[in-house]
Amino acid sequence: MRYANARGLAESGSSLYAAGWENSGGKDTTTVWQIDGSTVTPIALTDGTRHAAAWGIAAIGSGGPPVLYAAGYEGDYGKDAAMAWKIEGSTVTPIPLTGGTRSTAFAVIAP
Repeated sequence: MRYANARGLAESGSSLYAAGWENSGGKDTTTVWQIDGSTVTPIALTDGTRHAAAWGIAAIGSGGPPVLYAAGYEGDYGKDAAMAWKIEGSTVTPIPLTGGTRSTAFAVIAP
């Protein structure tokens, strides 16, 4: 069974971005969906080898594609680490925030 869950929204220009996770029978994979009208483009932030999810997202910048920041967690059963991901175009940069102590980053606050 495949399912998805979105927990955070951000807007930039004519695009809407949703952050959350999806699962197709394995582990949750952190995903951001770019929504342009009726077109939805998923952007995988993790590879599915560990459970992961995003709970918040921010879009920064104007006059071009925004830089996106998503926040959430990644880990396995009691050893979750708070994480952030920086998304610039097709480049995803993971940013560990804790060392696996069941902490979770729930939201992103942008200026």
